[in-house]
This record gives sequence, C-alpha cells and structure tokens, in this order.
Amino acid sequence: MTHIKSRIMITTAFLIILSVSCYLPLLNVLENSDFSSFKELAKNLFFSIGYACLVALFWKNRFTRIFAFLMITIWIVNYSITFSIYLLFNTALDSQLTMTILCSNLNEAKNFIIAYWHLALILLFIFIIFCLSINSLSYNLKNKTLVIISSLLILTVGYKVCELTLRGKFNEPNFLMSEKLSSYMTLNNYAVFLRTYEDMKILNNVEDNRPIYNLDIKETEIDTYVLVLGESVRRDHVSLNGYERLTMPNMQKRKQELFIFEQAISAAPITTMALTSALTMKPVNSDDYLLLADNIINLANQAGYETYWYSLQRPLGQYNTVITSIAKMSDHLEWLDITKNDDIFPPKIDEALNDRTVQKQKKLIVIHTNGSHFLACNQYPQSEKYFTGGESIVADCYDDSIRFTDKILEQIFVMLEGKHASVFYFSDHGQVRRMKRGELDYFHGSINPSKESIEVPQFIWYSPILSSHDKKLGSYPHLYSTGNNYYLLANWLGIKAINEQVISSPLIDSYYPENNFIIMDTRSNIFRYENMRSDKNIGKE
Repeated sequence: MTHIKSRIMITTAFLIILSVSCYLPLLNVLENSDFSSFKELAKNLFFSIGYACLVALFWKNRFTRIFAFLMITIWIVNYSITFSIYLLFNTALDSQLTMTILCSNLNEAKNFIIAYWHLALILLFIFIIFCLSINSLSYNLKNKTLVIISSLLILTVGYKVCELTLRGKFNEPNFLMSEKLSSYMTLNNYAVFLRTYEDMKILNNVEDNRPIYNLDIKETEIDTYVLVLGESVRRDHVSLNGYERLTMPNMQKRKQELFIFEQAISAAPITTMALTSALTMKPVNSDDYLLLADNIINLANQAGYETYWYSLQRPLGQYNTVITSIAKMSDHLEWLDITKNDDIFPPKIDEALNDRTVQKQKKLIVIHTNGSHFLACNQYPQSEKYFTGGESIVADCYDDSIRFTDKILEQIFVMLEGKHASVFYFSDHGQVRRMKRGELDYFHGSINPSKESIEVPQFIWYSPILSSHDKKLGSYPHLYSTGNNYYLLANWLGIKAINEQVISSPLIDSYYPENNFIIMDTRSNIFRYENMRSDKNIGKE
C-alpha cells in the first residue's frame, strides 16, 4: 500500500511539473500537427524531466537546497512570463513583445501589476505546488535514479556544447551561448530575452551611423515646431473624428486651424514598432536597426533646427531602446519624472521657447506623452475626471485620458498662437477593445490586431498669425499610414528634397494617395487594412 501511495505521489509530482513547464510554453507548437512540432515537444519534455530531477537531487541535501530553490525560482519566472503573455496576447513571447517589455518604464510595470494582481496569487500557488512536487520527487525517488536522469541532462547539454564548438558557432558574431543553454534547459523565455537584449546593444551604435544629407529647404516664417507623440488613442474615441462623446472639445473649436487626417492608421499595434516606422526610414518589416539613424531628429539638426526632446521613456540601463536611440540625437534631451502626468510638458515647452543660449533661429520640440496608455485611469489627475456612466469604468477613464490630452494640446496652442508656430500631433497606435472579467477593457494589440487598434488620430495645427502660403488647412480624406510620417514631417519642416530626391506627402498639392500599406503584428504577420477584423461591437452584444 505504501509503495502504491509512493508511486502515486511521484506520478502526481511529475504530472504537475511537466504540465507547467512543458505544456503551456508549447501551446504554439501544438497549434501545428507536423512531425517537427511533436519532435520539439518531445525534446522539451525530456529536458523538463531532466531539469526536475536535477532540482530534486539538489533538494535532497540541505547544503545544496538553496540552489534547488534558486532553480525553482528561475523556472517559475519563465513559466510566469509564458502564462502572462499567453493570457494577455494569446501567443508565445517573441522578440517584438520582449522589446516592448524592455522598453517599459517602472511606472508602466507597476500599473501592470496593479491591474493583474490576481496573476500574482495564481503564480504564488503554482510556486508552492512546484516546491511540494520537487520535495515529493526528492523523497520518493532514489538517489541513483535522480543521478542517472540528471546525468543524462548534463551529458546531453555537454554534447550540444561540443557540437556547437566543432561547428565553429562560437566564432560567429551573432552566436549567443547563454541563449542556447536557456533553450536546452526549457527556459525558453530567457532565451528570447537574452537574444533581444543582445540585439539591443546595436542601438548604442545608431548615432555613429547617422547619414549626411544634401537638403533642399523651403524658407517659411514658421520658427517653432512642436511634435506631440500621443499614446494608445483610438480614432473612434476622438470627438474631432466623429465620436459622440466630447473627448476633444478644444480641438473641435479650433477645427478651422487644423489639417486633419481623417483615416490615419499606424503601421503596427505597439509603440516600438509604430514609432520607429513613423519617425525613421526603418520600415516596420525591416530588422536593420542601423536605419534608425536616418530619422526626423537627424534631418532637423542638419536643416538648421535646434532640437529638443522631452520624454517619460528612458534608456534601459546602459543600453538604448529603439525610441531613446532616436531621442539621443537631439541637441537637448531630458528624461522626465515617470510618476508625473502629461501636464508636465507645457512648462518644458515654455522652457525651450525661452532658451536664449542657442544660436539657431528655428526650433523643433518633441514631447513623448503618456496619453491614454494602459490603465488610463492613472494617466491624468483625478481632478480631471469628467465622464461617468459609460460602457465600463475603464471606458470612462479611457475617454477622460483623451480629454486630458485635449487640454494639454490646448495649453500648448494658447502658448504658441501669438508666435510663428505649428504643432503636429499623432498617436503611435490605438488599443484593442476586449472583455476582461465581464467588463469592457482596452489593451495593446499584438497578434492579429483589430482595425481599431491601428486607427489613430493625426492632425497639424498652425498658428492663426501665419500667412496662408505657410500652412495647409482642411482635411485629408484618404487612407494614410503613419509609417510614411518621415516624409510628411520632413515636408512639415520645410524640407523639399533629400539628396536631390524630391519628397512628397499630403502637405504637397501634387501628392497622389497611396493604398498599399504594410501593417505588421509582433509575429511579423503582414495584414491588409481592409481584411483586418473589427472589435467595435465587442461588449455591445
């Protein structure tokens, strides 16, 4: 009877460990039915059993139990990433999602933990189950069995290392041994993070690869340009674009001073992909990060502008992110307090306007806002609460955050309306509309994004004192991708040609509308806008 109970305990421990460590990380493998997918599953199953037995072997001895505890923690963190990413995005971790995570600031991480606190309880429970399972294995399997299975794991990993050495992989510049070892130990998410982190090192070399331009510049009376990078605003929640709630009352009052893009879409559903395609010559489907050096800040610098960048997005330790690598090319760069709201920006713009230390007569000021980012209720002061009784509390907060952006833009316009100035505003991407625990919620798109998650507001404001030949008012009714904003921003700054190549955009009367836009998700899937799914009716059924 005791023997039977022991076998039951061992089997249960194995089932728990293997289901957590193998099955969930391989959900995407199981979507396919070909032989290679099941071969991958079998490989991970083998490494999971070996890893569990190695941990159980360390657990047996009180002096090595600390190593077992550390290995369990590493395993749980890997599983936590798999569980969270799959729950939120219905996919496995990939390089683009990893880039987004690494580019997030501490405030964004805190907001995520607050919103998904229940995940922490689930993962704590799983951690306890892991420890109990390992304890069961260590006491119900003989040392000899654990040593044999653990040895098979170590010998297999050793064989793989020798094989890679003989094949000369260590001499390849992009080879990363820690990435390979992580995947062999079924720590698949660590492998993705290590590869992405390694790739991000190239961003530190972006400044060294900045191109030199031969520019043809049109002289205008505009001497102050402000570029406002919005965050996570769906166009169908902007009253300027027809939304029934008055989310942008000030912009509507100033409609006669605006040039409005009625059908602007982003090239991707996440910030890192959307903004790099909007501000640089790097297409959304390109992996050549050195193209980031060919960006709107570099253009403005060489066109004779004094450039300023104020942002709540910071570098990742000693490494740049895709956004900060662009920002660092500006003449003046300031990382602001991430705990502040967007009302921190108008004083900074005023500070730049009154900067008398510079010799250049024209200025480009870029502000990277929080806008309507995840957990929109935290993106504005509670004194700015306006909407109630909507589809959900989150929906009310989301609309409030857009109304707060409208207020910030109005403050900027009031500051500039007596100057020869122009302001360019667009949101990097929208949000996916979804149900969360029975309530309407808004979240970043990732895999298979909805149309609405890439439909964004975009408009240009011109000071009323500007001459008519220096501004374009009205609207652009055609579909337009912010992935073409590099040329649009160049025209906005008065640049007519780059290296003797005439550039065109909707600001030019002869511009011919395009309709073949690249839209890409984090798994590098390419979409046609007209074929994308819609989420506008979610929560209304």
